[in-house]
Amino acid sequence: MTSIYSVGPCPVCAEFGAALVVRAFQSGTVFLLCPSCGAAWNPPAPTDVRDFRTPDEIAPDGVTLPSRAEISASSIGSLDVEEVSFERWWQPLSEFLIDKEE
Repeated sequence: MTSIYSVGPCPVCAEFGAALVVRAFQSGTVFLLCPSCGAAWNPPAPTDVRDFRTPDEIAPDGVTLPSRAEISASSIGSLDVEEVSFERWWQPLSEFLIDKEE
């Protein structure tokens, strides 16, 4: 089964969402995305909500789920990353994921 990783609650919508770790399909950039509110960012999280980006701005061709090794090699690797419930987050995250695998 595919793993989904998070660094905790979303800084925009708090406990309603999660900061999930995703990877831009084309560029390979690993970043954070909240599927609940659509905020996207690279750490550290912006202090002003207007400075968050959309997933399309960071990954116009969609996102994939990164491996633990890809996360460790990115700037997110220094954060407290944990595996989260696939069942809880798969459906909300699926609208951002591309249909094909690399």
